[in-house]
Amino acid sequence: MSTALKLSVAEYVDMTKCGAFAQIGRRIELIRGELREMNPQGPVHSWLVTALNNWSVKQANQYGMIASCRVPLDLTAQESMPEPDLMWLQKVSYKERHPVWQDVQLAIEVADSSLKSDLSEKANL
Repeated sequence: MSTALKLSVAEYVDMTKCGAFAQIGRRIELIRGELREMNPQGPVHSWLVTALNNWSVKQANQYGMIASCRVPLDLTAQESMPEPDLMWLQKVSYKERHPVWQDVQLAIEVADSSLKSDLSEKANL
């Protein structure tokens, strides 16, 4: 009997650092220990993310936050590293680590074709 290979966040990060996913040509994220392929972005999704990002860069700074766009969020306890479309984060350096939930003040996921998944599984994370 075979089972799917589950990855921890640490294993996923190590594999990413080694370039293990660089050649597959797909956008992926780790959700509950499983590699999940992200839906391709349509023009509406891309335009909304761009507009929200431009607005957030200006607004977040006023509140002492930084705006990030499609940055992995380390949710080790849930074996997940989703990549929200936009987050407002505590103003600290993230050179040595990915943000964790305690760093997040606002997370936005633009749901064009992925509304069902975003409102259930990702929202629960």
